Amino acid sequence: TRTAVQATYAIGGKTATVRGIEALGNGDADRFQSGSGSDVIITRSEQYDDQIATNAGADTVKVAGGNDVVDLGTNAAGSVDTLIVDYAHLNSGAGVNTGIQTGTLADGYGGYFDLGNSSAHSVVFAGAERFDLTLTVWDDVVTTGDGDDVVRGNGGNDYLVTRKGADTIDGGEGADTWAADKSAMTAALDLDLTRTAVQATYVIGGKTATVRGI
Repeated sequence: TRTAVQATYAIGGKTATVRGIEALGNGDADRFQSGSGSDVIITRSEQYDDQIATNAGADTVKVAGGNDVVDLGTNAAGSVDTLIVDYAHLNSGAGVNTGIQTGTLADGYGGYFDLGNSSAHSVVFAGAERFDLTLTVWDDVVTTGDGDDVVRGNGGNDYLVTRKGADTIDGGEGADTWAADKSAMTAALDLDLTRTAVQATYVIGGKTATVRGI
């Protein structure tokens, strides 16, 4: 999204720069690949199709439009790859569907997010341990894993499934439903769905999360 130098990187002690690029990769056989560092890659919100493989490292990739493929690779124990999906600006008439299909927190999750009535925007992913999702103004139905995820429902009547982590949830407008397994909490939960601001604050694994808009 940068308008000047989009990246500076080093290989073999030599430094190079990138500018003026709108999309990464050209099909599954010719993906854009990064190295073993903790990479941060942000793609564009227009309908460009990106194919990205980040290999090792605690990587973060953000997608916001197009039909994207993101393989976050394998990591050492305790290293976390994050997939950020921001579909808030999309107005196709349908919400985001699905989420994780395979995998574990230890090995990384695979699956996809797409818009129910559109072939123009989707992301197929592998190797993601953590998700940061901003959904649409329509009715979204998504499932994330056991990492410490962030899910913003935006508008619509959303159904959000986030499992076992310290997940920060904001249902946004509409009648939203949250399903999760927070049995790892050791302190008492004070969750009040009649509150208009923060409905709950809770801790799992030493991480603090909040809930609102549910």
